[in-house]
Amino acid sequence: MQTSAIYETIKDDLSLEYAQKALEAAVQAVNYDSADFQAKHNLVRSHFRTAICYANLKKFPESFAALEKAEKILVELIEREPRNQVY
Repeated sequence: MQTSAIYETIKDDLSLEYAQKALEAAVQAVNYDSADFQAKHNLVRSHFRTAICYANLKKFPESFAALEKAEKILVELIEREPRNQVY
C-alpha cells in the first residue's frame, strides 16, 4: 500500500497495480484466518486505497464499489468491537 501511495497522482495506473496487489494479499490473509481483526482492518484499508486509485483514474463506479466493500467490513468490525478507537 505504501508503494501505491508513493505513485499516487504521479503514475496512477502503477499506483492502482500496487493497490490491487495489496488487496490480494489482504484477501488471502482474511481467507486464511477470518477471525483476525487486524487482517480485516488491512482489508478495509486496501479497499480504500484501491478506491482512491480508481477515483484518480476517473473510474468512479469502481471507486464507489471499493468504498462500499470497505464500509461493509468496517461496520462489521465496529459492531464487534465498538470501543476500538482505531476503527
